[in-house]
Amino acid sequence: KIPALAQATWQAGAWVVPTMPLWEVLMGASEPPEVLLQRPEVKYMPPQQVQQWANWVRNTQQNTDREAGRAHIAFRKRMLKALADAGVGILLGSDAPQIFSVPGFSIHREMRAMVEAGLTPYQVLQAGTRNVAAYLGTPEEFGTVAPGRRADLILLEANPLEDVGNVARRAGVMVRGRWLPESEIQGRLA
Repeated sequence: KIPALAQATWQAGAWVVPTMPLWEVLMGASEPPEVLLQRPEVKYMPPQQVQQWANWVRNTQQNTDREAGRAHIAFRKRMLKALADAGVGILLGSDAPQIFSVPGFSIHREMRAMVEAGLTPYQVLQAGTRNVAAYLGTPEEFGTVAPGRRADLILLEANPLEDVGNVARRAGVMVRGRWLPESEIQGRLA
């Protein structure tokens, strides 16, 4: 049924935000909470919130069929690839903040998950740039690099088309025409 579902989604003109890593957690198919608690980004969330997340994951993993959860995730990956192949508009998003989905950091996990599902790094980058502008009906304002467009850019140390994880290797970002070097970003995080 996957091809028919993908075709129907395309015909409906629907857009999809996959939120793949979040669903792994929700379906009990993620790593155990002890591993999730070791993620570096959890230090940016309130400790009480993080503990609630860990308790939720522990409870979910104890009370669900983890194999069924893994099968559900495998289906979601096949479905995402079919949607992309059918020309459905895919948008990059992570639904953060959610359970172990920390704003800013979760998007990098999302990009890797989309590539693991079979999308190319180029398709994933489009999902967070050009596709967003198209979805919002503002492709002349942002989403691509061109004169007159909003200057929101990321300067990277390595090519994200070779490895989408290279998006995390920032030299800095340009936000509405203002340059923020990576050192300033890290200082703000600290």
